[in-house]
Amino acid sequence: MEERTVEILSNLLGGSSISLTKSNTSEVLELFPKLRNLGILTFSGKSSYHLNFSNRALLKKLIELDSFEGFLNWLDSKNDEPKDRALNPTTRMDVLKQISTYLQKTFTTKEINTLLTGYGFRAEAEAVVSKRVYALEIIETAPDQILLKMVEDMGLEFELELESSFNISKMERSNHQKERRVFISHSNKDLEIVEQLIEVLEAIGVESSSIFCSSFEGYNVGLGEDFLQSIKNELSSDVIVLFVLSGNFFSSPICLCEMGATWVSTKEHVPILIPPFDYSDMKGVIPPTHKGMKVNELEKYNSLKERIETFMTLKPINQSVWERKRNKILNSINSLLDRSEDNQVLEQNSSHKRNTGEDVTINKVPKIKKVTAQDKEESKFQGKVFVPLKKDNSPYFLNEKEIDELIKEYAANSYPDDYSMQVWRIKEERNAVQELKKPRPSDIPVVNYDKIRVSAASYGPDFGMQVFKIKELIDDFRELQTL
Repeated sequence: MEERTVEILSNLLGGSSISLTKSNTSEVLELFPKLRNLGILTFSGKSSYHLNFSNRALLKKLIELDSFEGFLNWLDSKNDEPKDRALNPTTRMDVLKQISTYLQKTFTTKEINTLLTGYGFRAEAEAVVSKRVYALEIIETAPDQILLKMVEDMGLEFELELESSFNISKMERSNHQKERRVFISHSNKDLEIVEQLIEVLEAIGVESSSIFCSSFEGYNVGLGEDFLQSIKNELSSDVIVLFVLSGNFFSSPICLCEMGATWVSTKEHVPILIPPFDYSDMKGVIPPTHKGMKVNELEKYNSLKERIETFMTLKPINQSVWERKRNKILNSINSLLDRSEDNQVLEQNSSHKRNTGEDVTINKVPKIKKVTAQDKEESKFQGKVFVPLKKDNSPYFLNEKEIDELIKEYAANSYPDDYSMQVWRIKEERNAVQELKKPRPSDIPVVNYDKIRVSAASYGPDFGMQVFKIKELIDDFRELQTL
């Protein structure tokens, strides 16, 4: 390894944090993500890395061997020794809950910080709403062996179900070779919309290095590189493809070839339509029934976020932060769509004048929806919050005082001894109530909306679950309309 690389690793060993910048050598820029995949280094945000305390011996060995390949070979040589065993997902979740609950009941926030720092975590908060949630957020990405060590040290007792053994160096190589990415397939005539979708991905938490978009420098296509060859190199089963579909896309032979190649080579696909392009206009390898979204559909962005988070194994960002960023980006997208429609009208005007010699303005005519008798009515649940009565399940409409009393009672029953969690639950439920009071979506008929509200009300005073169920059923209803 280079002398500068060894110097930086030695600083990490001494407890320093290192922030990667363009001034770092290429060897350092390549090595740190690998060490992060191995679980030796922790990524703290803003390109900052620090050493997990429990892995000091591994980092010392890397410095001693002075070669990353030699270090991997050394790990391979340990195959004959007893292998680490991984927690299965269900047991891992139980372990996380047990540890965080134990910390909450046993220690102050300051003591939790001291304890977790000893295990190699960065814990610095002085005041938190919930000690349990705070601890859980810190330890949830910890390696299984650290969690098992904490369980042993804390004397927690429950049966551990373990996965089959694995080899860390082989796992690292697999992760490095098959790093998951988001591939954006698009027409270069739709770049403004594509740029906004990149903003969406970065708002979700996808790093720019994990986004492949051939039209923008810095997203895995270097200056002077053959972008078609770059596309070919990127395609694998560890890529999720966002097809940005429009009339421009289907008019491009290159886009159609790219579509066929990506569809065959990858397993995860999300069609994103740019209006006025519609599902009925879809052709080629993507069937019209393939579940997708329109680029201006607000409700679908939460589903996109969840799918990207799951595929990329990202930690979900704060919901309020996400919604603020999402709404800002959607406003920009809607402005672009409005401008595009205006440009189409201008083009129609020019074409009319060229063909007839008449200077006639063709005004933009809004689409007129046929109003039915049912559309003139409004849902009896519009803007209201209710729970079903126990006797006959008929809706009982709540006033503001009853809503607040029910929320506080529900929070107290859910977390009788955890006042910080009660505070959190009350705030969450109040936010959910405001969601329940929002108007009926214009594309959902009254009769269907009423059925959705009644079904969701089965969750009673858990207004957050009511909101979740309503959104889920609305998405299902919309998908049905495309079949």
